[in-house]
Amino acid sequence: MAFENITNPENLEEALNDPLVLGIVLFFIMLIFVLLVGMYIYVSLAHVAIAKKAKNKNPGLAWIPFVGPLLISLQIAKMHWWPLLLMPIPFLFIGFPILSSILNIPFLIFSTIWEFKMFKAVKKPGWWAIFTSALSLIAMITSYFYTPEEVPLYFSGIYLVAFVFYFIFIGIAAWSKKN
Repeated sequence: MAFENITNPENLEEALNDPLVLGIVLFFIMLIFVLLVGMYIYVSLAHVAIAKKAKNKNPGLAWIPFVGPLLISLQIAKMHWWPLLLMPIPFLFIGFPILSSILNIPFLIFSTIWEFKMFKAVKKPGWWAIFTSALSLIAMITSYFYTPEEVPLYFSGIYLVAFVFYFIFIGIAAWSKKN
């Protein structure tokens, strides 16, 4: 009975008053939080290891939330920091998804260049950066050809594949012995 109520938005408040449903919702919120913290730790540790391999003088920058791995990438790439200022611009237009995506493309290009050079600095294939960025770009562009009901599943599926490959690639770049 409680599960039927949660699927109907009109009964959401009533469903959340049910202890079982509230417990399940809180469990999934905590699960998502734990997964996000785990991903943050993994990405930061990987970028610290990559920075040490590339003989970067500031590997601890990888621990700065949201921008740390990008700072490591751009320092290893020996490029300027100003493109980081492009990162928040798409969020200013979040209510306009197409405009937001278009404004995100320059940042995507710069971050791909940084990661390409970062992978090359640790003697790994630069196409790894191009591949994961291309998957993200494909997801972003093709999401406009689907109805709003279809977009979330497709969109998140392609992004999930891109994230999995990204995690695999930075793990190999960070901890593989062979250069």
